[in-house]
Amino acid sequence: MRVIQATIPILYRSVDMNGVIVDCNQAYADRLGYTVEEIVGKSLFEHSTKDTREALRKAFVDWTVSQKTNIPIRIKLEARNGDAIDVVRTFRNRYDGDDIVGIDSSIMEFSHIKRLQDMYNVGARDGYEDPNILRRSVDYIGTVIDCNQSYLDNMGYTKDEVVGISLYEHTASRSKGNLHANMNNWRIGIRNPAKIWMKRRDGSEFPAHLTSVDETNKEGVVVGRTVSLKIMDG
Repeated sequence: MRVIQATIPILYRSVDMNGVIVDCNQAYADRLGYTVEEIVGKSLFEHSTKDTREALRKAFVDWTVSQKTNIPIRIKLEARNGDAIDVVRTFRNRYDGDDIVGIDSSIMEFSHIKRLQDMYNVGARDGYEDPNILRRSVDYIGTVIDCNQSYLDNMGYTKDEVVGISLYEHTASRSKGNLHANMNNWRIGIRNPAKIWMKRRDGSEFPAHLTSVDETNKEGVVVGRTVSLKIMDG
Protein backbone atom coordinates (compact mmCIF):
# COMPACT_ATOMS: atom_id res chain seq x y z
CA MET A 1 0.00 0.00 0.00
CA ARG A 2 1.14 3.54 -0.60
CA VAL A 3 0.48 6.68 1.37
CA ILE A 4 -1.04 9.66 -0.39
CA GLN A 5 -1.16 13.18 0.91
CA ALA A 6 -4.54 14.64 1.76
CA THR A 7 -5.86 16.67 -1.15
CA ILE A 8 -8.23 18.77 0.96
CA PRO A 9 -6.65 22.22 1.33
CA ILE A 10 -6.33 23.82 4.73
CA LEU A 11 -7.59 27.39 4.78
CA TYR A 12 -5.39 29.83 6.69
CA ARG A 13 -6.03 33.37 7.80
CA SER A 14 -4.29 35.71 10.23
CA VAL A 15 -5.94 38.49 12.21
CA ASP A 16 -4.68 41.25 14.46
CA MET A 17 -5.75 42.04 18.02
CA ASN A 18 -8.86 43.79 16.71
CA GLY A 19 -9.99 40.88 14.57
CA VAL A 20 -8.92 42.47 11.29
CA ILE A 21 -7.59 40.03 8.69
CA VAL A 22 -3.96 40.82 7.90
CA ASP A 23 -3.19 37.80 5.72
CA CYS A 24 -4.69 34.62 4.26
CA ASN A 25 -3.59 31.85 1.93
CA GLN A 26 -4.77 31.42 -1.63
CA ALA A 27 -6.92 28.41 -0.67
CA TYR A 28 -8.93 30.60 1.73
CA ALA A 29 -9.44 33.28 -0.90
CA ASP A 30 -10.37 30.78 -3.60
CA ARG A 31 -12.85 28.88 -1.41
CA LEU A 32 -14.66 32.07 -0.45
CA GLY A 33 -14.54 33.49 -3.96
CA TYR A 34 -12.42 36.57 -3.30
CA THR A 35 -8.92 37.74 -4.07
CA VAL A 36 -6.42 37.95 -1.22
CA GLU A 37 -6.41 41.73 -1.67
CA GLU A 38 -10.19 41.86 -1.17
CA ILE A 39 -9.91 39.90 2.08
CA VAL A 40 -7.02 41.66 3.80
CA GLY A 41 -8.32 44.54 5.89
CA LYS A 42 -11.76 43.01 6.47
CA SER A 43 -13.11 41.92 9.85
CA LEU A 44 -13.00 38.16 10.42
CA PHE A 45 -16.70 38.33 11.33
CA GLU A 46 -17.65 39.46 7.83
CA HIS A 47 -16.90 36.01 6.45
CA SER A 48 -18.98 34.07 8.99
CA THR A 49 -22.68 33.40 8.56
CA LYS A 50 -25.08 35.38 10.73
CA ASP A 51 -26.13 32.29 12.70
CA THR A 52 -22.54 31.49 13.77
CA ARG A 53 -21.16 35.02 14.03
CA GLU A 54 -21.96 35.34 17.73
CA ALA A 55 -20.15 32.09 18.58
CA LEU A 56 -17.09 33.33 16.70
CA ARG A 57 -17.30 36.71 18.41
CA LYS A 58 -17.48 35.07 21.84
CA ALA A 59 -14.48 32.86 21.04
CA PHE A 60 -12.49 35.91 19.94
CA VAL A 61 -13.40 37.91 23.05
CA ASP A 62 -12.49 34.94 25.27
CA TRP A 63 -9.12 34.74 23.50
CA THR A 64 -8.40 38.45 24.04
CA VAL A 65 -8.76 37.79 27.77
CA SER A 66 -6.94 34.46 28.10
CA GLN A 67 -4.79 34.05 24.95
CA LYS A 68 -5.66 30.35 25.26
CA THR A 69 -5.37 28.78 21.83
CA ASN A 70 -6.41 25.83 19.71
CA ILE A 71 -9.83 25.23 21.21
CA PRO A 72 -11.73 24.12 18.10
CA ILE A 73 -14.86 26.00 17.17
CA ARG A 74 -17.33 24.90 14.54
CA ILE A 75 -18.68 27.77 12.48
CA LYS A 76 -19.89 28.48 8.97
CA LEU A 77 -18.10 30.71 6.51
CA GLU A 78 -20.11 32.60 3.92
CA ALA A 79 -18.70 32.58 0.40
CA ARG A 80 -19.13 35.45 -2.02
CA ASN A 81 -21.86 33.52 -3.87
CA GLY A 82 -23.81 33.01 -0.64
CA ASP A 83 -22.80 29.41 0.01
CA ALA A 84 -22.44 28.48 3.70
CA ILE A 85 -19.30 26.41 4.34
CA ASP A 86 -19.35 24.27 7.50
CA VAL A 87 -15.85 24.36 9.03
CA VAL A 88 -13.81 23.60 12.13
CA ARG A 89 -11.40 26.36 13.10
CA THR A 90 -8.37 26.05 15.35
CA PHE A 91 -5.81 28.76 15.99
CA ARG A 92 -2.45 29.73 17.42
CA ASN A 93 -1.16 32.98 18.82
CA ARG A 94 0.57 35.23 16.30
CA TYR A 95 3.80 36.75 17.58
CA ASP A 96 6.03 39.71 16.84
CA GLY A 97 9.10 38.80 18.84
CA ASP A 98 7.79 37.95 22.32
CA ASP A 99 4.58 39.96 21.90
CA ILE A 100 1.25 38.42 20.93
CA VAL A 101 -0.12 40.47 18.05
CA GLY A 102 -3.02 38.35 16.84
CA ILE A 103 -4.17 34.90 15.75
CA ASP A 104 -3.17 32.47 13.00
CA SER A 105 -6.18 30.27 12.19
CA SER A 106 -6.29 26.89 10.46
CA ILE A 107 -9.69 26.10 8.98
CA MET A 108 -10.83 22.70 7.70
CA GLU A 109 -14.14 21.92 6.08
CA PHE A 110 -16.16 19.62 8.33
CA SER A 111 -17.22 17.53 5.33
CA HIS A 112 -13.60 16.32 5.12
CA ILE A 113 -13.61 15.27 8.78
CA LYS A 114 -17.03 13.60 8.47
CA ARG A 115 -15.98 11.72 5.34
CA LEU A 116 -12.95 10.30 7.15
CA GLN A 117 -15.00 9.50 10.26
CA ASP A 118 -17.36 7.46 8.09
CA MET A 119 -14.43 5.82 6.31
CA TYR A 120 -12.61 4.90 9.53
CA ASN A 121 -15.85 3.84 11.28
CA VAL A 122 -13.95 3.30 14.52
CA GLY A 123 -17.12 2.94 16.58
CA ALA A 124 -17.84 -0.39 14.92
CA ARG A 125 -14.48 -1.91 15.87
CA ASP A 126 -13.97 -4.37 18.68
CA GLY A 127 -11.42 -3.02 21.11
CA TYR A 128 -11.41 0.62 20.01
CA GLU A 129 -13.08 1.60 23.28
CA ASP A 130 -10.66 -0.40 25.45
CA PRO A 131 -10.62 1.60 28.72
CA ASN A 132 -6.94 0.79 29.26
CA ILE A 133 -5.72 2.27 25.97
CA LEU A 134 -5.98 5.83 24.66
CA ARG A 135 -6.80 5.86 20.95
CA ARG A 136 -6.97 8.68 18.45
CA SER A 137 -7.38 8.57 14.69
CA VAL A 138 -5.78 11.19 12.44
CA ASP A 139 -5.58 12.05 8.77
CA TYR A 140 -2.42 12.28 6.69
CA ILE A 141 -1.41 15.70 7.99
CA GLY A 142 -2.13 14.86 11.63
CA THR A 143 -5.59 16.36 12.16
CA VAL A 144 -7.52 14.43 14.82
CA ILE A 145 -10.57 12.81 13.19
CA ASP A 146 -11.82 10.69 16.09
CA CYS A 147 -10.79 9.29 19.48
CA ASN A 148 -12.08 6.94 22.14
CA GLN A 149 -13.63 7.76 25.50
CA SER A 150 -10.51 6.70 27.39
CA TYR A 151 -8.54 9.36 25.51
CA LEU A 152 -11.08 12.03 26.46
CA ASP A 153 -11.25 10.95 30.11
CA ASN A 154 -7.47 10.85 30.53
CA MET A 155 -6.74 14.06 28.65
CA GLY A 156 -9.60 16.05 30.20
CA TYR A 157 -11.41 17.18 27.04
CA THR A 158 -14.73 16.65 25.29
CA LYS A 159 -14.80 15.20 21.79
CA ASP A 160 -15.86 18.56 20.34
CA GLU A 161 -12.66 20.02 21.80
CA VAL A 162 -10.48 17.31 20.25
CA VAL A 163 -11.81 16.66 16.74
CA GLY A 164 -10.21 19.04 14.27
CA ILE A 165 -7.06 19.92 16.23
CA SER A 166 -3.50 18.92 15.40
CA LEU A 167 -2.25 15.79 17.16
CA TYR A 168 0.73 17.84 18.38
CA GLU A 169 -1.50 20.00 20.60
CA HIS A 170 -1.79 17.27 23.23
CA THR A 171 1.89 16.34 23.04
CA ALA A 172 4.33 17.59 25.68
CA SER A 173 6.99 19.94 24.33
CA ARG A 174 9.75 17.43 25.10
CA SER A 175 8.19 14.90 22.68
CA LYS A 176 6.97 17.03 19.78
CA GLY A 177 10.16 16.45 17.81
CA ASN A 178 9.97 12.71 18.42
CA LEU A 179 6.33 12.57 17.33
CA HIS A 180 7.08 14.69 14.26
CA ALA A 181 9.81 12.23 13.24
CA ASN A 182 7.46 9.30 13.89
CA MET A 183 4.80 10.85 11.63
CA ASN A 184 7.32 11.55 8.87
CA ASN A 185 8.59 7.97 9.03
CA TRP A 186 5.02 6.65 8.88
CA ARG A 187 4.35 8.69 5.73
CA ILE A 188 7.19 6.91 3.93
CA GLY A 189 6.15 3.47 5.16
CA ILE A 190 8.28 3.11 8.32
CA ARG A 191 5.95 2.15 11.15
CA ASN A 192 7.91 2.11 14.39
CA PRO A 193 6.58 2.28 17.95
CA ALA A 194 7.67 5.23 20.06
CA LYS A 195 7.65 6.60 23.58
CA ILE A 196 6.09 10.04 23.76
CA TRP A 197 5.03 12.31 26.56
CA MET A 198 1.44 13.54 26.50
CA LYS A 199 0.11 16.72 28.10
CA ARG A 200 -3.31 16.82 29.74
CA ARG A 201 -5.66 19.79 29.93
CA ASP A 202 -4.53 20.47 33.52
CA GLY A 203 -0.90 20.67 32.40
CA SER A 204 0.23 17.35 33.87
CA GLU A 205 2.35 15.12 31.64
CA PHE A 206 2.69 11.36 31.32
CA PRO A 207 4.66 8.94 29.11
CA ALA A 208 2.89 6.61 26.70
CA HIS A 209 3.91 3.79 24.37
CA LEU A 210 2.69 4.61 20.85
CA THR A 211 1.77 2.06 18.20
CA SER A 212 -0.41 2.57 15.14
CA VAL A 213 -2.41 0.91 12.39
CA ASP A 214 -3.10 2.36 8.95
CA GLU A 215 -6.46 3.70 7.87
CA THR A 216 -7.23 3.01 4.21
CA ASN A 217 -9.86 3.93 1.66
CA LYS A 218 -11.79 1.47 -0.50
CA GLU A 219 -8.88 1.23 -2.92
CA GLY A 220 -6.52 0.22 -0.12
CA VAL A 221 -4.65 3.52 -0.17
CA VAL A 222 -3.46 4.77 3.21
CA VAL A 223 -5.19 8.03 4.17
CA GLY A 224 -4.50 8.18 7.90
CA ARG A 225 -3.65 6.20 11.00
CA THR A 226 -5.15 5.19 14.33
CA VAL A 227 -2.72 5.46 17.22
CA SER A 228 -2.90 3.45 20.42
CA LEU A 229 -1.30 5.05 23.48
CA LYS A 230 -0.63 2.84 26.48
CA ILE A 231 0.25 4.80 29.60
CA MET A 232 3.69 3.92 30.97
CA ASP A 233 5.28 4.37 34.36
CA GLY A 234 7.22 7.62 34.48
